[in-house]
Amino acid sequence: MSESGASPTEQVITRGVRRRDVLIAGAVGTGALFVRPLRTLAGQPAGLDRAVRELMSAGRLPGLSVAVVRDAEVVWSHAWGMANIEAGRRATRDTLFMLASVSKTVVATAVLQAMEDGLFDLDSEVNDILPFLVRNPVHPDVPITVRQLLTHTSSIRDNWNLLNASYVAGDAEMELRTFLRRYLTPGGADYVRNNYYAFGPGRSYRYANVGADLAAYLVEAAAGIGFDTWCERRIFAPLGMDRSGWHLAGLPRRDIAMPYAWSGAKNGYVPYGQYGYPDYPDGALRTTAPQLARHLAMIMGTGSWRGHRLLSAATVRELRRDQIPDLEPDQGLIWFGLQREGRSLFGHDGGDSGVATVCFFDPDADVGVVALANGNWRTVKGQFALYLIMDRVFEAAPQLGSSSVEG
Repeated sequence: MSESGASPTEQVITRGVRRRDVLIAGAVGTGALFVRPLRTLAGQPAGLDRAVRELMSAGRLPGLSVAVVRDAEVVWSHAWGMANIEAGRRATRDTLFMLASVSKTVVATAVLQAMEDGLFDLDSEVNDILPFLVRNPVHPDVPITVRQLLTHTSSIRDNWNLLNASYVAGDAEMELRTFLRRYLTPGGADYVRNNYYAFGPGRSYRYANVGADLAAYLVEAAAGIGFDTWCERRIFAPLGMDRSGWHLAGLPRRDIAMPYAWSGAKNGYVPYGQYGYPDYPDGALRTTAPQLARHLAMIMGTGSWRGHRLLSAATVRELRRDQIPDLEPDQGLIWFGLQREGRSLFGHDGGDSGVATVCFFDPDADVGVVALANGNWRTVKGQFALYLIMDRVFEAAPQLGSSSVEG
């Protein structure tokens, strides 16, 4: 074992993968696909199973866990494939997967809880909350607000030369506060003008992981406790998400899915290893599909789950409201709208090294789907395999609920 606590296999980390930025996934054009539509299978479980297995194979997804929400309850979950090939461990409904950008949906909940507690408002200037100054150097007199962080309009820029270099085996030792101060504050060790866009705050939409990290840190700065601790107390505990965490430390390592890349040259899967980064709120949450589905059910249920109210109904309506229609239609507070197979969905997706995730619900049908995989995003004849899997689960959802049901 290394000083980081990771095994040699877990220290295999591939650089250069653009991480936690997969919002374009749903916009890829359609294409012919060999998988038969589920409607020809009359909703038989075998039809869904066959479709998922074929898409996993074509999309090079070694393991997958899915959960379905209906009427604000997790009604069905199932897993396929391998969580850890080298160890011979199959994926199960209790396997923990890294969420990548789907982690940001929990950031939104925490920030809105802090707002409801009166710690700040959505339109508060971040410098009224932070212990250090954050201003776009090109527009030093224009304030950055909480709402702008949650709608990707803050003008903070993801500098991938710095972010890619921040990957480490195991958990990062640098604290979130230190990372943000170094990145966003003049004189910081990682501060360059390229960390901000030339346009001013509120003037344009640009997806920003670091902006979501700063939103998470506002909770920490205003509440006086770690953002991870806030989530454990205010989100994970009431939702019963006891197999969830922002850091590898404290999680059952053997139950965490290994992230994999497909190597055509080696004709097989290559492990990335279990990794982390200091800006953990934008992508490092690990949990199971059924437990993440409880958080989805809470949002679908107007802020409460099984009698535990995490957000008010009015706050959830604000989260789902089209915040910046002139800049990016269908952008809520972190969550966003997506059109798939005639459905108007609302949720988020995520991608990192060896990670592909989706978490969406159909408000009209009151059905939600979580799908977590430990492989990279790959297309199958023009469409992403994981989105095609999600489509088929949505199609089958009315018939699901009698087996592999969450307890």
